[in-house]
Amino acid sequence: MKCPACGYTNNPAKMSNEAKAIFKELPKYIQDSLKEIYHYLNKRIPKTYGKLNKDWNKLVCVIDGADHDVVRSSLHTYMNNHYYMEGKDFNYLRVMIINGMNTYNVKKEAELLKYGANPPEIKNDKEKKK
Repeated sequence: MKCPACGYTNNPAKMSNEAKAIFKELPKYIQDSLKEIYHYLNKRIPKTYGKLNKDWNKLVCVIDGADHDVVRSSLHTYMNNHYYMEGKDFNYLRVMIINGMNTYNVKKEAELLKYGANPPEIKNDKEKKK
């Protein structure tokens, strides 16, 4: 059954196919990072009857609706802090991305206030008259 509001489906086969299609459309750097994380987690987390694959499908569905800057930042933080070594799986990464989406605009405004924006491009008076 598919939710008409958000598109979530509870059928594992359909969810897996949708996740594969979404994954193929992601930028290459995100695909590579996700493959690396999956490889690390698959070695370090005990097999729990397909739980890792279900969590993978949910993560890919969340990434589909997220800004790629937020996803890249979350993946970078996850990998640099070695959260996969602590047993934090795709659910943790998914929540990191969701929180990043919720705070993205606020962080962007705060950084603009703190660091300022790029100055406007200045042209000569001679170029303006032409």
